[in-house]
Amino acid sequence: MIIMATRSVVGMIDEHNNFRGRYVHWDGDPHTRGPVLSNALAMFDGGLDQLITELIDKHCGWISISPGNGVLGEPCEDFPDEWRIGRVGHCGYGDIEVWGYFFTSRDPGTAELVIVTGLHPYPPKEVGRIKVTDLHKIDEAAWLKIECGERFERCCHVAQFHVDEQDMPQESARLSMSKWLGHERLEPRDAVAAVYQGVRYQFTGSGHMGGAGASWPGRTGWWYETGRDEQGTRVDVPILTKGGRVPAGTTLIYPPIRGQAVAA
Repeated sequence: MIIMATRSVVGMIDEHNNFRGRYVHWDGDPHTRGPVLSNALAMFDGGLDQLITELIDKHCGWISISPGNGVLGEPCEDFPDEWRIGRVGHCGYGDIEVWGYFFTSRDPGTAELVIVTGLHPYPPKEVGRIKVTDLHKIDEAAWLKIECGERFERCCHVAQFHVDEQDMPQESARLSMSKWLGHERLEPRDAVAAVYQGVRYQFTGSGHMGGAGASWPGRTGWWYETGRDEQGTRVDVPILTKGGRVPAGTTLIYPPIRGQAVAA
């Protein structure tokens, strides 16, 4: 499991798509939050009304939700009157952070869990709806499909999250999934090496802005990546001018994407 500070909201939603909920700081991605909510429901023996009372009514927010040993999680009581209020399809203050999880009712027999995504200024958008009675049947692959989309159109993961290491070059593993699939164009920051003044330098992963001080040589406003040649000599290679162009004399080398190698 990958632990992330993905912000979210848990709450209730009505038939007009108006929602009201509480902020949760950690682990808001569906592939993490979905199973957690299922475990939380099991903690109350399927009593959805009891879960909602504890999760939404009794506490004003949560640092994390991690049910176990009779404890639902770590609440946060810093802002006792704070509610996150909004409407799916409409922007406004108090939206859903990154993800929202909203129950349609307190009756476990009829209630659904509505999964919503949308980071301000984008309007919240429903991307999934699951019967509460079916929550325990949803596996990680199904949660990931809700999270990332059928064609990974919502995916924010690096490629190695979804693709087995043996199915991609190591240097491609840190590309976003969208770039690995060829849905997005590679950018200079994705380069893994460069030919600079006729010499190939492999990037080390560190870089700096030129002219930022005595310790950062180079032209002011240019971006430099630290590279090593075959002998291990370190050189700061200019890869972007102040205007955002690749400087003359530098040829960037990109990692391969699925099905092809990307030329500079």
